[in-house]
Amino acid sequence: MENNSAFNLMEEPVIFGLTFIALVPVFALVYCVIGEQDFIGNPTGFVDFFYFSAVTATTLGYGDVSPKTELARSLVSLEVLLGVVCAGLFLNACSYRLSARSAAEEKARNEVLLRRERYEVNKETLSSHHAVVMFRLDRYAIRLWLLTNTPDKKGDYSLDKTIGLNGIVAHDFQFRDFRFLHTETLLARDAFQASIVSYYFKDLRLFVDSLRDLLKFSRLNDWPKLRNDCLNFLHAFEHLDYSESIMKFEQMSKKEGGALGCMIFSQIESAPEVVPEVKGSHMLDSYVCLYYLAKKSVEFCREYLETVDDILVSSCPE
Repeated sequence: MENNSAFNLMEEPVIFGLTFIALVPVFALVYCVIGEQDFIGNPTGFVDFFYFSAVTATTLGYGDVSPKTELARSLVSLEVLLGVVCAGLFLNACSYRLSARSAAEEKARNEVLLRRERYEVNKETLSSHHAVVMFRLDRYAIRLWLLTNTPDKKGDYSLDKTIGLNGIVAHDFQFRDFRFLHTETLLARDAFQASIVSYYFKDLRLFVDSLRDLLKFSRLNDWPKLRNDCLNFLHAFEHLDYSESIMKFEQMSKKEGGALGCMIFSQIESAPEVVPEVKGSHMLDSYVCLYYLAKKSVEFCREYLETVDDILVSSCPE
């Protein structure tokens, strides 16, 4: 540490500049001490010796004042050598400072270029995975639309109306709107007698898997909000996914001739308009968790699309 500090001091041009300047008055005082009898040209007083010292240190050598004795010549020779060495070290330190500054600026430019290039590569990777996520999200949104709309309110599906995009308010579904979740989807592409909720869970899992792939293969360090939003939704999915119990209720209802399904239908339909609560060990708890999961998914899908759209048109921050 001490050696490095000393080496760094040797790279300071101001040290050698001040040392070179200090040589002039210091040697002028020395010349005053040895006396004018050791010099040719009759120098008298500090001003004359200061002039002679400055001429000597800068190697101008006008010759109007010159050393006469061996002592004076030795001192003058020493001042010349010290002056030349200090001047050389001063110029070397200046050169080092300029080259170091130039190297630092070049390094900074290269880092900016590399950061921009890395940002664009990461954005392209995100765009590729987003295409898959977007496909799964749209399929999931269709199932969400079917799940949260009663037959008399379905209307025409649109992604904007389902999750609230482009200034359109998202569909504000209630818990009682889930009462038809065990009925058939009535979509021509779906299997006969397959329920709305079964297809909902199927496309939800595919959507969640695409988000996991996005987190796994896309470098989201430049976009922490997107990464955190995805992680929070996956965390909510893990805690609110009661698909096994809901599908078990459906299978039991089919075996019992639909009696259990009618009871679930009746309890959901008679539920109050206030936000339902998980009561614990209650048949409707799984459906209440499904309600909260659906609400969470609407919020996440909207924020996800808005965030990704902003990212894809953004440039690397400086």
